[in-house]
Amino acid sequence: MLHHLFKAHYPSVKSAKIIFDKSTGLSKCYGFVQFGDVDEQIQALTKMNGAYCSTRPMRIGPVPKKKSMYPNV
Repeated sequence: MLHHLFKAHYPSVKSAKIIFDKSTGLSKCYGFVQFGDVDEQIQALTKMNGAYCSTRPMRIGPVPKKKSMYPNV
């Protein structure tokens, strides 16, 4: 569903993944979309924010950078 929603607006979408709880099998209500075109990615960050996926509005943002285990290296 997420892949089709973004692909309809942005042809460069490579993949979309919704994260599920392993114990319940239910959605954790977040996911990731990968783009092939940086311009489309930037456009989606603003235009898809608040758009509905099924019955819920999406909150769109970049993936935060992982914290290093060795911050002083």
